[in-house]
Amino acid sequence: MSSKASRRPASAIFLCAIFAGCMPAAFGQSPATSAERYPNRAIQVIVPWAPSGPTDVYARLIANHLQSAWNQPVVVENRAGGSGTIGAAYVARSAADGHTLLFNSVTNVIAPLLQKVPAYDPVEDFEPVAMTARLLQLIVVPVKVPSKTLQEFIAYAKKRPGQLNYASPGVGSIGHLVMEIFRERAQLDLVHIPYKGGAPVLSAVIANEVQVTTSDIVIARTQMEAGKLRVLAQLAPTRSPLMPEVPTIIEAGLSDFGVSFWNGLFAPKGTPAPIVAKLNREVNRAMASRAVAEKATAFGSEIILSTPEAFRARIVQDADLYKGLIHRNRISSE
Repeated sequence: MSSKASRRPASAIFLCAIFAGCMPAAFGQSPATSAERYPNRAIQVIVPWAPSGPTDVYARLIANHLQSAWNQPVVVENRAGGSGTIGAAYVARSAADGHTLLFNSVTNVIAPLLQKVPAYDPVEDFEPVAMTARLLQLIVVPVKVPSKTLQEFIAYAKKRPGQLNYASPGVGSIGHLVMEIFRERAQLDLVHIPYKGGAPVLSAVIANEVQVTTSDIVIARTQMEAGKLRVLAQLAPTRSPLMPEVPTIIEAGLSDFGVSFWNGLFAPKGTPAPIVAKLNREVNRAMASRAVAEKATAFGSEIILSTPEAFRARIVQDADLYKGLIHRNRISSE
């Protein structure tokens, strides 16, 4: 160091350090200004599932809307595997600048809770942007089960402890966990029969191989209309306009049930709040569009317009719910 530099007053060095720390804000790098310039290049939306399912379709509808609104490429990439954890972990490790996003379902919360070494933390590793839709799920029974209401089925099952089966699309699936919550809340002794996917579950319940399961309305509608299934309750917290005549499980007496089959958009942890807010506004506009509304009806789901704060509260609630359930029942996907 030169003698001139060594004689520089400490106060001057301190002022230079302050100025250097303020330079990003002074030259347009504040979070607010970053949001104004966002996006300044292509956006990548990761869907951690194979193409064509509801989660993938919603992601592509939103991507198309964002691309039109911002005149920047928005590319949906499917990174399936690990029950959704591979794609989700990729986004969790990505730069927190809003240019790499995740579109996932409630399994974003559940999947890492089932792993011995979680791929990510569902609460701490993401910034929730917007919940976008909830899938209408039903509790259904075969027509051979002599129960017309959920209360009647609970009474029927309590008289037959260990004799009735319930089906799920696999160990650790959302269908499995929701039926476990139902079993606990209603204090029933039911036997779990896991199948490989939703189609075999539907066949099993129609054949009375199992006496109760969950099903989304699209899959079950044809069989209900054909008189092969009976719907006992909706799993949503409020009655859906898609089936206003069917009571919710809460109305049927299980007041603390509180599950929801949602999907939504996430950003990596640390993404500036103004960017999250900008994304939230545009995603809500997309979800309010006619094109999305038509798809929602086709999928048997309802549009949700949410704030990031409301979405975060739902995620925290679900993480607590499923973590406790998985621990109590020693459920693992590994």
